[in-house]
Amino acid sequence: PPAGSAALQPQRIRLLDEAAALPEELLPWYQQEADHQQVWGGWDEEVSPDLVIDCVRHCSSKSAPGPDRVPYAAITSAPPNWLGGLASAISQALTRRRLPSSFHDAEGILLPKVDRLPKVSELRPISLLGTMAKTLERVLWSRIKRAVTSSLHPLQADYLGGAECTGTLGPTHLMQSMLQECRDRRAPTFVIMWDVAKAFDAVPKEAVCAGLVRLGAPPPLVETITDMLTGNRIKFRTCYGETGWVPVE
Repeated sequence: PPAGSAALQPQRIRLLDEAAALPEELLPWYQQEADHQQVWGGWDEEVSPDLVIDCVRHCSSKSAPGPDRVPYAAITSAPPNWLGGLASAISQALTRRRLPSSFHDAEGILLPKVDRLPKVSELRPISLLGTMAKTLERVLWSRIKRAVTSSLHPLQADYLGGAECTGTLGPTHLMQSMLQECRDRRAPTFVIMWDVAKAFDAVPKEAVCAGLVRLGAPPPLVETITDMLTGNRIKFRTCYGETGWVPVE
């Protein structure tokens, strides 16, 4: 297999077994083998200060800092030697396949959904990661995106974002056209709207890593992502102070 990892191979076999239930037109795409060297080559190459700056500029400048209390402006205005040190540290973390322990920490804030004193069910939690951790994630994502662009099914292209992203415009137009044609033909029509609550949060890390294996990701990258999704914890800011640490699974 392109991933070359005996520990992850059973997950790959299970995924291919499940492919039997897929529509016939999607089966060849699902079972395709990614070229390890051609698609994923260079994912762990040395990180440059320019790449760090580019990744930070894609983050919202209005985003509140997390546990490290570092604003994005501090990185974009940092001197070259400091940026070089940060780029080198990120490269070392990717090479070791282990993130610093502080990168697993986050702070939570509860935002009220109403103007009055809210109930617990009327609070919306948001999670704030440290700016350094988000910078490393942006660097890693930029390289994963470069590798999987040619491997994802066209229906999943909008997950990559960027100028080519059209959101739900295409599927919405297709559905409206189908409904109009059914009205014109007076054909019985049924529309099912399926919204999965907390869809991204519900994806287990094992499925994420198995997906990377199927796309031919090298074992060191899979190990890095596994470490990124393991051992995370969060504490919440309240008007009475901060809570204790809560593990995030």
